[in-house]
Amino acid sequence: MSSCNIDVSADKLNKQEIRLAAQKLIKEGKTKQESFEILKIEFNYSKVIAKILKCIPTQNQKDRYRILNYLLFFSLLIPLVLYASQLSYAASAIYLLFLYFVLKIVPRMYIWISTISLISVISLSVIYFMEIQVNVILYLLLALSNIITLTLSIILEQKFCPLVQETKEKYFDKFGVTRRRIIYTFTE
Repeated sequence: MSSCNIDVSADKLNKQEIRLAAQKLIKEGKTKQESFEILKIEFNYSKVIAKILKCIPTQNQKDRYRILNYLLFFSLLIPLVLYASQLSYAASAIYLLFLYFVLKIVPRMYIWISTISLISVISLSVIYFMEIQVNVILYLLLALSNIITLTLSIILEQKFCPLVQETKEKYFDKFGVTRRRIIYTFTE
C-alpha cells in the first residue's frame, strides 16, 4: 500500500471531523478566516478546510439574509401545499426535505433546490405550450413560486457561500529551495 493512498483515505476520514470542528468554531463567533487558521494548524488540509468553510454560513450572514431565507421558505411552501392537495406524496416529500434544509440554512443543498425549481419551470412551460387543460390560477401560482424559488436559491447560495480567494505565493523553505504555497482568504 502506497503512502499516497493512505493520505487520500485520511483526507476522506477527516472531512466530517473538519466540518464539525468548523461548525463549532463558527458557532463560537469566529470569522471564517480565524476558523481557517485554527483548523489549518489542527488538520493541515488547507484546500479541504477552505472548501468546507466556504459553505458554512456565519451568524452575521444568517442575520443579514434571514428575510430572503424566509421568502425562500414560503416560496417552497406553496408547491408543497399544492402537491399535497393533489396527493402527490413523492413531490411533497421532496419539498418537505427542502423546507428542512432552508430552515436549518444548509447552503450546499440550495443548488438542489434551484435544480428542481428549474425542472419545474421547464415542465410548466411545456404544459403551457402543449395547451393541456389546467386550473389557470393554480398553474400561475405554481409557476410564480418556482421562479421565485429558483431565483432566491441561487442568490442565497452565492451569499452564504462566497468564493474563497486563492493567492499563490513563493517562499523559501529551510533548505533554501523556492516553493509555492496557496493562501486562502475569505470575504465576509
